Amino acid sequence: MIALAEHRRARLAHYGSWPVVLGTLVAALFVSNVFAAPLIAVVAGAAGGGIGTFTELVTKPWVLFLSIVAGDGALFLAVYVLLVRRGVLSWREMGLTGGVGTRSLVRGMGWAAVFVAASGAVSFLLAALGVQQNQAQQFPLQGMGPAGRIGIWIAGVIVAPVTEEIFFRGYVFRAMAERKGTVRGVIYSSALFSLLHLNRAAFLPLAVGGSILAVSYRRTGDLWTPILAHALNNAFSFSILLAGGS
Repeated sequence: MIALAEHRRARLAHYGSWPVVLGTLVAALFVSNVFAAPLIAVVAGAAGGGIGTFTELVTKPWVLFLSIVAGDGALFLAVYVLLVRRGVLSWREMGLTGGVGTRSLVRGMGWAAVFVAASGAVSFLLAALGVQQNQAQQFPLQGMGPAGRIGIWIAGVIVAPVTEEIFFRGYVFRAMAERKGTVRGVIYSSALFSLLHLNRAAFLPLAVGGSILAVSYRRTGDLWTPILAHALNNAFSFSILLAGGS
């Protein structure tokens, strides 16, 4: 991973404490809800027909799109305010040097294959124990029109991988690894990553996937690698959901 001067590593380790990490995550979620809730209400009013019940609301594609963009935008803002703006860690030092190169693309494809295989194996074992995955209910792509599907693909395959990798790997994993060691950094950042998705049935597959993304970042020092692996995994998962409904 890209080296930092000793005093800056100490500053980064400070931001890897549980109070700071959890406080930052809670603050980001609060900001995203403050932004998203009135926007959803305004759009719902403009669309006519009222907001409807909670169950009806959360399955609407534009609500999913706004929720993902608002939540992940808040995560990105948190990293900028907490680390980049204060000079603790630059985007370059985080591993976002230039654009996506051939090496990053190849690495991303390789780690995506590991992600899909490992999380799929965990899902298979859980299914054997009677725990069925429910992503089809969380992302009902089959019932959406073309515009809804495009919006969810943009949010889930482009926006989410970039912002979530910046937050959970570029910030949380790296800061916790500096403070608590690499192994605990992988475990803690991956657990938080999985918890944020609010899907109990998918907790273990997502945690395993998050661990793989953290290891890929640790080994390469290139944040584009886990971003691309995350994006390819999401694209694969969405494709499976669509194929299952056809």
